[in-house]
Amino acid sequence: MSAPFDKTPLLAVFKAEAEEHLAALNQGLLRLERSPQQSAVVEGLLRAAHTLKGAARTMGYLPMQEVAHRLEDLFQQLQKGPLTCTAAVADAALAAVDGIQAMLNEAAAGRPITVEVPAVCAALNRCLGVPAYPQPSSPGESTVPPSSPPPVESPAPDLPDEMIRVPTHRVGDLLNLVGELVINKVKSSYKLAALRTLTETTRTVQRHLARLGDRLRPGGDGPSAESADELHRLSHQCTVEAAGLARLVGELADRLSAETVHLDPVIDELQVKTKQLQMLPVATIFEVFERAVRDLAREEQKAVTLAVRGGETELDKKVLERVKPCLIHLLRNAVSHGIE
Repeated sequence: MSAPFDKTPLLAVFKAEAEEHLAALNQGLLRLERSPQQSAVVEGLLRAAHTLKGAARTMGYLPMQEVAHRLEDLFQQLQKGPLTCTAAVADAALAAVDGIQAMLNEAAAGRPITVEVPAVCAALNRCLGVPAYPQPSSPGESTVPPSSPPPVESPAPDLPDEMIRVPTHRVGDLLNLVGELVINKVKSSYKLAALRTLTETTRTVQRHLARLGDRLRPGGDGPSAESADELHRLSHQCTVEAAGLARLVGELADRLSAETVHLDPVIDELQVKTKQLQMLPVATIFEVFERAVRDLAREEQKAVTLAVRGGETELDKKVLERVKPCLIHLLRNAVSHGIE
């Protein structure tokens, strides 16, 4: 008997991709509600729902697959007509998107699925004017019956790290900088060889100076034991070797100085580029704002338009996550109390 499929290594990738599709569904539905006659938007919604359905099926998340399948049916009817994206249709579709997001969060946290899938699907089917749970349209398209609870996902033993999407040009920049570091690593091997030569030269000079010191020491083998020529030769040899030692030290210092001048900006840029991996456009949270404003405006029965500028500005992902609740609170207050 084969071992059960371990989805844990793929969960982080699935979650990141699913959240992109959910964001596309949210944005597309909001655009379609404002202007229903947009075939390109409907096509984008269809692609997102279809891709999400297939990914959920691959991962074994059948309740998530079922809701995505019902959304796909809804978008097909919007594409064919005469169904249009009224406020009621948008409410049902957005509630289904919220349900998928909730299931995704529960799956990523290793918790059982608690979303009422039959109720979510029934709301979509009412928009379509079909029975609450029609038969599958093709083999392999499983349907969750209303009378049975949604399948429970077993908790993952180890939760995967959260993933972020990185533009390819940033990866390329990092690779270029790492290439510069590799070149400097090769140069470091030459400097290491030079240091070994320097060490050997230093030891030779030390030995010759010790010999010269012995010959000049009072009571030892001084000048009387050696000719003046021999002492002169030994002294000259020490002078030459000391000069060579000074030259090697100077050359090594010059090399280190030149490479440091080149390497410092590379390291600084590498640090900046690495930090940019966690930078995201603030527009990524503006999508949440638009949906929040739309839902609150419907509750308050007010006509509200959210205009956003500067969405390309980038902030650290952790900073965005911390300021998002505060900004949503400000927007809710603006809709509830600032618009009369």
